[in-house]
Parts: sequence; C-alpha cells; structure tokens
Amino acid sequence: QDILNHIVSFSLDADVLQLKKEINQVIEQIKQYKEIHIYGATFPLALATSFAEDMAIKGIYVNIHQYNYEVSHINKQEGVHIVVTYSGRFIEVNRNTYMQIISMDNPSVLISQKLDNKGVVDYSIQLPNTISSQYDDIILLLLFDYILLNV
Repeated sequence: QDILNHIVSFSLDADVLQLKKEINQVIEQIKQYKEIHIYGATFPLALATSFAEDMAIKGIYVNIHQYNYEVSHINKQEGVHIVVTYSGRFIEVNRNTYMQIISMDNPSVLISQKLDNKGVVDYSIQLPNTISSQYDDIILLLLFDYILLNV
C-alpha cells in the first residue's frame, strides 16, 4: 500500500483503487505464466533491468525487448507480453508490431499514460499524469517494485 501511496503523491490524477485493481490483474497472469516479455523504447525499459534480475530470483523469467526505432517482427513466445510507453509513441511508430503483440494467444498488457487507440489489449495499467515528467520514471520503478513484492 505504501508503494501505491507514493505513486499517488507524484500524481495529478491517480485513482489508487483502480491502479491497484489493474496491477493485481496483471500480477495474477504473471504468477500463472512465470514468464514476462516487456517491449518499449530503450530508456523506460532500461529501468526494468533490476526488476528482471529480482524476478529471476523468484523464478520468473523476464525478457526485455528494447527498441530505439521501428520494430518489424515479434517472435511469438509464451508468457505475459507487456508494452511500456509513457506517451503512446511506441504504439504509433510500431503499429504493426503492437498489433502482433496484442493478438497473440498470451496475455497482453499496456502500461501507458495514454490508453486511447490501444486496440484490444487484455489488460491495461493507466500511468497517472504527474506533477512533472521527471516523476514518470519514478512511478514506473514503483510499479515494478509493487509487482515484484506481490508476485
């Protein structure tokens, strides 16, 4: 609960109950599949490095797919597939790849501040708008910690 409260403290519009519900749904999928694939731009996903290492200790494999520019093809793999994009730009630049991700037989998750034009994704986590864009990364780190502590 403390982690969620910290997220709210950096936010302009976070609904802690909705955020908790969204994250807990994803946590249940992670517990079931024990494998995660995270997609997005290089910088936000660099923040997932220690998350991946810590999840490995818990027996959950995390594969980070970092991209600077357009992605042409995604390999279909078992696990929970998570797209992280603060602004939604990853989706716009990689529309075909994003559609491949969300159309897989495995659970798809979108973590973003912008959930419009998301397509039919299985789960979405709305990142709150923050008092400064400097806090977006902190919120993502807190989100990873919350998942780690509750898996």
